[in-house]
Amino acid sequence: MERISALIVDTNEAILFLYKDLIESRNPRFDCFFVDSIEKTKKLIELRKFSILAINYKLSNFDCETGVTIAADFRNKNPDAPVVILTSLVNDAKEEAKKIGITERILFIRKPISFDELSIELEDFLGVVPW
Repeated sequence: MERISALIVDTNEAILFLYKDLIESRNPRFDCFFVDSIEKTKKLIELRKFSILAINYKLSNFDCETGVTIAADFRNKNPDAPVVILTSLVNDAKEEAKKIGITERILFIRKPISFDELSIELEDFLGVVPW
């Protein structure tokens, strides 16, 4: 079975720990990299290829960059990889993504969302069957 290499980004470490538990418990095929800073994210994007990026839209520690701008960098290195943007500001995120040309293989998930719902959304989007 093919492994799925996922880059998961959120500046809130508590949320990252919840994502880690959720993803690893539901689907052991995922090799996840959990990152809490833009600097680390950009470094990982440069160093390796990923199957998917899941990122929070509003990165609280950074004023000028959003999850969508980081997704653009990600897509330059991983052109066919899907992107998931987690946000309560879905319309803003969609508008920004459209402006910078990310219109395919992108999923916007409205927050707040339960972790079970999030898992189902991701599995449906990726066509991944748990276990």
